[in-house]
Amino acid sequence: MLKNWKSFSLLLLAPVLFLIGAGVILTETMEDEARIQKFPVAIVDEDDTLQTEYVIKQLTESEQLSSLINPVYPTKTEAQQMLSKDEIAAFVVLPDGFSHSIATGENMPLVVVGNKNKPLQAQLFRYVMDSAADYTSAAQSGINTIDHFLQEEGASTEERQSEFRRSLLSFGLHVLDRGSVFEERIATSLFQQDMKQYYILSFFLVLLMIWSYSSMLFVKGLHSNSVLKRMQTHGVSSLHVHLAQFSSMFLLVFVLALGLYAVGIEKLDLSLSYTWGQLIGSVAASSFAFLATFALLQAIFVSEKLYQLVGVLFLAAASLVGGHILPSVYLPEWLLMLQTWSVNAWSLQMMFGLFGGYESVDWSESMSWLVVYGLTAFSLSLLWTALFQKRRVSL
Repeated sequence: MLKNWKSFSLLLLAPVLFLIGAGVILTETMEDEARIQKFPVAIVDEDDTLQTEYVIKQLTESEQLSSLINPVYPTKTEAQQMLSKDEIAAFVVLPDGFSHSIATGENMPLVVVGNKNKPLQAQLFRYVMDSAADYTSAAQSGINTIDHFLQEEGASTEERQSEFRRSLLSFGLHVLDRGSVFEERIATSLFQQDMKQYYILSFFLVLLMIWSYSSMLFVKGLHSNSVLKRMQTHGVSSLHVHLAQFSSMFLLVFVLALGLYAVGIEKLDLSLSYTWGQLIGSVAASSFAFLATFALLQAIFVSEKLYQLVGVLFLAAASLVGGHILPSVYLPEWLLMLQTWSVNAWSLQMMFGLFGGYESVDWSESMSWLVVYGLTAFSLSLLWTALFQKRRVSL
């Protein structure tokens, strides 16, 4: 390493600089996302009654919606003109007779028109209106059910009207009270709890994987074929060389990775939920599993160029499937099926559990899978090297 310090420095620093740049971009993106920009929507009230005025007030002044939308109240013609000029994301029309239709159980639909140039905002507003309509329909069904049973029991018209007014008030207030389109739930995913910590841990594992790939490539170039042949004449087999290279690179990558997590805990406020002993074991398991993977690839693909190509493809595919680039909730179903067998996913979940990201993750289970996988991959690399050592020397 001292002899090839320039190459070694590039090996260590290039992926670090790349991930720092990606982290800066991601941080800026997250800060922009944290500042949600309100989008304007138009509410056209053609009914113009006290009931519609109260409903509009309850909808637009709720804590959830007031942080998302900026309502304006034009006429229908003005709303259409504003939509054509991209001044609003959508508009809704409360038609004439809307209040009476609610009171009598008539199904009078609301007309929601979205802006095709602002599809996400328009779709969100549509969901808001769908939620309000669902609650109103449920209230109407409850009122009609009560009136139906009173009629079957032979209640007088006066009693039915009195009960109808009470039901209308009770269900109406219930609908307005339940007007929130969002549900509150406890987040169990680290991505939901702390996006910054999610990507720090994710980038750390990507960096560990890149170091594992590059270190095996680096150590392979330290000895020429002529040196290896002379070593073989002194009783040093390809298997011995393979073991020595793997052991030295494991110690190197393990120490670097452990230092990386120590810096993360000290400088980046990573919250370790387990002991330092378990962290050391987790870093060792991840380092061993990644190095065993690339040792196996190096044993199979003797050509350096072929190893580089396959290694880079594996890095890209594993980062995607493992959830390093996109969290698992955004991946399609077929990728989630592959994630079950991904060494990256096991390592990432283990680290999430270690740093308190997933309460439901069994840290020891992920650790066990990594150790079993690492031992299997390493044994296969030894077996392949022992079986084809003559071919390796000749090359």
